[in-house]
Amino acid sequence: MKPSQTTVGWARRPLRELCSVVRGITFSAADASPAPFDGGIACLTTSGVQVEPDWGACRYVRRDLVSAVQVLRAGDILVSTANSRALVGKCCLVEQPPFDCTFGAFVTVLRPNSRIEAALLMLWLRSPGTVAEMQRLASNTTNIANLKVSDLLALEMPVPSAEEQGRMKVTLQEALRLAGGALSAVDGALSAARALTPSMLRIAFKELTPIHAGGAPPPAPAGWGWRTLTQVARLESGHTPSRRHPEWWGGEVPWIALPDIRALDGKLAYATAENTNELGIANSSARVLPAHTVVMSRTASVGFVTVMGRPMATSQDFVNWVCGREMDPFFLAYALRASRDYIRGLASGAVHKTIYMPMLHSLHVCMPRIEEQRRIVAELDARLAGADRLCSALAARREQVEKLPSVILRSAFTPASSALDVLPELLHA
Repeated sequence: MKPSQTTVGWARRPLRELCSVVRGITFSAADASPAPFDGGIACLTTSGVQVEPDWGACRYVRRDLVSAVQVLRAGDILVSTANSRALVGKCCLVEQPPFDCTFGAFVTVLRPNSRIEAALLMLWLRSPGTVAEMQRLASNTTNIANLKVSDLLALEMPVPSAEEQGRMKVTLQEALRLAGGALSAVDGALSAARALTPSMLRIAFKELTPIHAGGAPPPAPAGWGWRTLTQVARLESGHTPSRRHPEWWGGEVPWIALPDIRALDGKLAYATAENTNELGIANSSARVLPAHTVVMSRTASVGFVTVMGRPMATSQDFVNWVCGREMDPFFLAYALRASRDYIRGLASGAVHKTIYMPMLHSLHVCMPRIEEQRRIVAELDARLAGADRLCSALAARREQVEKLPSVILRSAFTPASSALDVLPELLHA
């Protein structure tokens, strides 16, 4: 990796001049234990190479398999040199080992000498250009990529003076700390924004779970009343046309299946991953249901809700309600969403949770008159649309902030620029 320019006053040096390399130990499954034992030593493998070493991920091996040089020291840099291509080159700095610990053969240790600050070397290894170069150099086998130690040691790092190294290390660490704080702040705001939807639903439904099954329901708010859901909406199940007849598939009838429902949750459904056709409908128990039919998943992803935006069919993994004159379909969809945790508690099954039809027939809904339902729907539509816009804006902001560490490191080691000049501008962007 030899860019055409070098930052003024910096010398490019291969890693072999900046550190020694220590290879990890090889051991068999029979030599390893998940728990400490007499005569053993902790061992980190690639799973322990995280942002910081994950000492809790250690296994334990016989100490006689380990030489003195293979015991980790403060300042060592762990590099994952055999991993998936996306993770090869992942690295972390050992600040201070909490106990005697070695490392496995898929990890290589770089042991910096006096020419380079260990923390600065680790940050350069994490910079986007270096990461991309390590991944480019890695050879790929069936399911693992390998980075040769010789290729790793041939990488050339732009090395500032000893005085500037210390200043750069402090500046970069502070910049990355601030970037981490910014990400935490955005995550907190995004979590709060996502909590707005369930909060608004609780308020709209008077802090009441509006769906109830079996036994006496709680008291209804003034002006509201409990009704058996099948009294105000026709219950329909779905079906899957036979896969043995490909001619029954691909047509004009959208067919909602489990792979669709997470993306459709809380939305109007217009398109699906698969369509059936008139032959599929005619030769199965599937039915084309009218627009504004309310759809809820009752198996696997229990409790996700959508409303048909056009005539559609569904698989048997869904229960569908065609609302009558007393029930607004969008009010019912909101009621089901407001009751999601309760509804999921109605599912049974040791492995695959399902809400069975007898339980669905027993459902009651708490509802006001149709005019009030429509007022509540209009209010929720407006408020939840605002919450969705806020979540989208914060999610976009999070994507930007998440890139800050890469931007900082790229700028710090970019030829013909100085990290000390660039970083203040980045941090105030």
